[in-house]
Amino acid sequence: MSTTLARTCRRCWRLDTPQRPGTGKGRIRVDLEQQLAQATRSRGIRAVVIRAGDFFGAGSGSWLDQVIVKKLPQGRVTWPGSRDAPHAWAYLPDLAQAFVRVAETTPATAGGRYECLHFAGHTVTGQDWLAALTDVAWEQGWLPADGALRTGTLPWGMMRLLSPFNATVASLLEMRYLWDLPHALDGAALARRIGSEPHTPFGDAVRTAILALDLGPRGANAAGPRTGGTVTQGA
Repeated sequence: MSTTLARTCRRCWRLDTPQRPGTGKGRIRVDLEQQLAQATRSRGIRAVVIRAGDFFGAGSGSWLDQVIVKKLPQGRVTWPGSRDAPHAWAYLPDLAQAFVRVAETTPATAGGRYECLHFAGHTVTGQDWLAALTDVAWEQGWLPADGALRTGTLPWGMMRLLSPFNATVASLLEMRYLWDLPHALDGAALARRIGSEPHTPFGDAVRTAILALDLGPRGANAAGPRTGGTVTQGA
């Protein structure tokens, strides 16, 4: 993560940032980390926790395919919150490499220690995503005739009404604040541990992730990859 982005981002979460979870999932995560830390002290095991942003790439089941690009072949994108708020993302192939490197640099006999690391990944805005998705849509022939993707948002009001009766909707609603709250993860400790963090350029990561989802056939006016992309924060 660049220092410029760290200064402009409202919240850059470091390892010493106090954890004050306000959601059920947050409380579960904090409790699990505390249990692991306790186990290292009482049982002499070694535990390493790697925190990361929202996942994308190398499969389905994330915000990307379930919400954001579900209708990309029809030229539509659904963005859950502010398009200008920096948001932490983890490209899974990069995160997987980070896990491997951490495992390779962790002594097998070093028990009794708890360690937490942050994977910085890509800190990008909704506008950055729209730029990258526009390039992919153009390449695949999915871009509307006027050259702009149609952008909508989630029906948060309706979801709030449904949340008492649907646990999944209630869980999504709990996490809404992250789409409007600028945030980033400070990956300095991980970089000190393994060297440079695995980091696929954002445009390349988005293209690979979208094509792997097999959202639909190429359009009649499909073109080759664009050059000179406009996304800079995640590069």
